[in-house]
Amino acid sequence: MTHLILDSPLGPSLVVACGKVETLIRGDARGGKMDMLQDIGWILQEEFHHGGWVIGKPMAGMAKETYVATHGEAKVFIKFDAAPPALQRLAEMEIAPPLLRCGQHGDRPYIIQEYVKGTHPDWRWFVAHLPQLATLMGRYHTDVELARILSPGTYQPYERHIEHTLDRLGRGLAEARTGPLKTREVEESFHQLEREAERLQPVTLVPVHLDPSDKNFLITEHRIYMLDWDDIKLSDPIRDAGLLLWWYVPTARWHDFFHVYGHPLDEHALARLYWWSAASCLSISFWFDRTGDAAAVGHFLGDFESALNGKGNPRAPFGRS
Repeated sequence: MTHLILDSPLGPSLVVACGKVETLIRGDARGGKMDMLQDIGWILQEEFHHGGWVIGKPMAGMAKETYVATHGEAKVFIKFDAAPPALQRLAEMEIAPPLLRCGQHGDRPYIIQEYVKGTHPDWRWFVAHLPQLATLMGRYHTDVELARILSPGTYQPYERHIEHTLDRLGRGLAEARTGPLKTREVEESFHQLEREAERLQPVTLVPVHLDPSDKNFLITEHRIYMLDWDDIKLSDPIRDAGLLLWWYVPTARWHDFFHVYGHPLDEHALARLYWWSAASCLSISFWFDRTGDAAAVGHFLGDFESALNGKGNPRAPFGRS
């Protein structure tokens, strides 16, 4: 059997056909990476009982090791080190794309999801669809089965959850390598974050998405999907809802979201919204520190300072609020 393999925009690719792996090695698809592509080819053959899959890396970077595979009109994502039980529940609720298969590759769990066509929203879309967003986030925040899946089996008080969050941020600050994170000003701001934490009003921990950015929303003809649930966990419900609002929605419209969500945006909720937005921006700056992107570190430190002091997103396209 002969295959014509074209230079794919997906990145390093291979074709698996009738039990034989035929590869095109190019760019960084050598050694271990090509071995991984071959392994994925066999996984797809075993799961779907046919060959001919073209496999490559997606154009955009993702938190977990992720591949895109096509076979004729069929197109799927395969992702490693994901959390199949939580993703299965989210797919059942039609909050995440359909989950087709899940399994184990050595000691690494993987999932295969349907590739869904759609568009990523901009801030104007978020502002125009606050009731739908409040309903969507309220559904997974209050889902008992999803909370059970994520529960460690022991009750964790809110105060202990905040302590764990501050411990993680403190370690990230101590391990930082780039200059912007090594200043006295950032250290003092972190101590302010610690002091503000003592005044947060405890709430019940619920399932949350740790990165509610525009790239993790997919708008299709019939529904809104949220993507990349790799780090889903139990936390403060305002951790993702508030960060979404702080990033993309003018403060004057935040009440529209909370009116539908069913909880008032009182002074306690507002304090938690700014605190979690600040903590999230500081955490994101650590990620860029690890990648060596000092400019992005500086941007998110500016966001951290703004949220910490109860101010709006300084880089918002609708202006400072």
